[in-house]
Order: sequence, then structure tokens, then C-alpha cells
Amino acid sequence: MDKKYIIGIAFTILLIIFIIFNIFSLKSVKPTSFQITNVGIDEDRNILFEGIIGVENPSLLNAHITEIEFEIILEKTNETIAQGTIEGQTVPRKGTANFEFSQPLDWMPDTKTGIELMNEDKIYIIIQGKAHVKLLWIFPVSSSFDAKIDVGTYVRNVIQQQV
Repeated sequence: MDKKYIIGIAFTILLIIFIIFNIFSLKSVKPTSFQITNVGIDEDRNILFEGIIGVENPSLLNAHITEIEFEIILEKTNETIAQGTIEGQTVPRKGTANFEFSQPLDWMPDTKTGIELMNEDKIYIIIQGKAHVKLLWIFPVSSSFDAKIDVGTYVRNVIQQQV
């Protein structure tokens, strides 16, 4: 066999192993921190959640996040109160990146739920979704996430403003 042929086969095998290894390592690229920075009222009188989702990339390659899809669920009623998509960006290898969001809620509490929420010490929301990553802008990989956050102080302030 020709040496060039053997070197070509060896290179191809190494390239395939490299791609497979990195596809699996990119599955560990996912949101790891969640912060609500503000809850207010937008110009259309909707409740507006603003926050930051931190994404960690432990892999050896830069990770191109194409988008992060998410929904916000009110734990007390199990209602989906908002859903949205955050535009993607590149997360550096062995690094983190912050994705900011501003999401109006598709929900306003009825009188009974508003009163119940005003009397709660803690009001929890659950943020869940998927981060979509592409390896070398070709191979798609997705990872799911969820987080539970107390937004009681923010929500009570907004409800008081509405009453």
C-alpha cells in the first residue's frame, strides 16, 4: 500500500474521532446560572421579566449557541406564563458567556391568584428550555436545562403597582 493512502486513512480516522469526541463534549455546554435582574411593567402594561442566563462551555472548542429557547412557569399554578427565544452567540472554550433576556409575560394574575401571591413569602418560577449548539457550524447538539427562582419581592411590587 502507498504511504499517502495509509496517512490519508489515519488522518480521516483521527478526524472522525475528533468530531465524535467534540459532539459529546458539546452536550455539556449548557446554561448553569440564572438571574432575574428586574420585573416591571412594559409600555403595553404587561409584566416584563428581565434577566441573565449564564452558559458554561467546558469543551476544548468554542461553542456556537444558535439560540436558547425557554419558557417561564409559575410553580404555584403550573401555568406557562411566558416563552421566548434568546439570540445566540459564541461561548469561548473553557469559558462562560451571559445571555440577557427581556420577556413580557403572556399572563396577568386574576384577582384570586393575585391576592394569593401577595400573601406568599416566596413565589417561585421555573425557567426551562433548551440551548442549541452547533459544532463547526454543522453538527447540531441540544442540551436541556431548568432552574427554580424566587421572584416574590419583584412580583409583589408589580402587583401593588397594578392595584
